[in-house]
Amino acid sequence: MLYKNLELSVDLDSRIALIGPNGAGKTTLLKLMLGELTPTTGEVRKHTHLRIGKYDQHSTDQLNTELTPLEFMASSFPDVTPAPPPLSLSFCKVTERNAVNNLRHRTA
Repeated sequence: MLYKNLELSVDLDSRIALIGPNGAGKTTLLKLMLGELTPTTGEVRKHTHLRIGKYDQHSTDQLNTELTPLEFMASSFPDVTPAPPPLSLSFCKVTERNAVNNLRHRTA
């Protein structure tokens, strides 16, 4: 059993990172939160507007490193109209300077 009597609350505007040694239950907790695993006892309740984004060590295999972050997002979400650059860049914590660099420069 990894978790016993765990109560966790995350606000809708929170940004969190799960950090810990191998085998501590980080992936299990994330999968429970994402609904990819069902708890053996207890329940997982999520706000209807909760959005969970996941980036792990294997995510870079899916990136086209020839694209800039803005090009990558535009190709991943073609139906979304981007906000004006200052808002969209600051929301993603990407500066205008590094938004035009290829992703390859960040993953090396």
